[in-house]
Amino acid sequence: MAQTLSVMNTDSELAVINAAGASRWTIARPILLLALAASVFSFVVDNGIDPYARQKNRQLIASSRADLLSLIIQEGTFRKIDDGLFLQIGERLPDNRLGGIFVADSREEGANLIYYAKSGSVVEKGDEKVLMMNDGVINRKSMTGDLSANAGSLELCVPDGVDLRIRLEDNALGSNNFAEAGLVEVGDTWTRAGVGSARIDLTASANLGSITLNPDDGCA
Repeated sequence: MAQTLSVMNTDSELAVINAAGASRWTIARPILLLALAASVFSFVVDNGIDPYARQKNRQLIASSRADLLSLIIQEGTFRKIDDGLFLQIGERLPDNRLGGIFVADSREEGANLIYYAKSGSVVEKGDEKVLMMNDGVINRKSMTGDLSANAGSLELCVPDGVDLRIRLEDNALGSNNFAEAGLVEVGDTWTRAGVGSARIDLTASANLGSITLNPDDGCA
């Protein structure tokens, strides 16, 4: 706009307009109208068109991932769905169902989740498409956490065959049954070797308290 006015001034067009008796509003009015139109257009784009386009883009990505599950992924091959998320499909069953589904999920820091299901399918849930798995199991390869039984008692149930490590802190006058439960003490850590890939790492505090591992009557 500034360049246009500069050219008009160089070509003496502004002088001609003033000589004809036109007011300055004659020149300013189209400039202000153009600025107002540009402002309205910018407001509509930022508050209407852009959010709508972003929402449609997210829906398109979600739909593409669902189509990737049901159409593109080949049987018997691993495919990366997202960072830390991998999927394998064993076979395709009738009615668009999937068989032998294997999912490896390491997106959560400190834990690796393994899902296996005999069958499943991609279903619509609201505005999203999700993978629904049936008749399966979940294996959490690693768990970490803290336990505290200060001036109290704590019962802990851990399945047999899980690699278990418990490190004791502030254990003055505290008690536990780790030795009776088959754990081996190495320094301040009690360990039990597992038979699978699952592992649990815990830090426990039992000052004036007691920790019972796998009590005879089970955990409440």
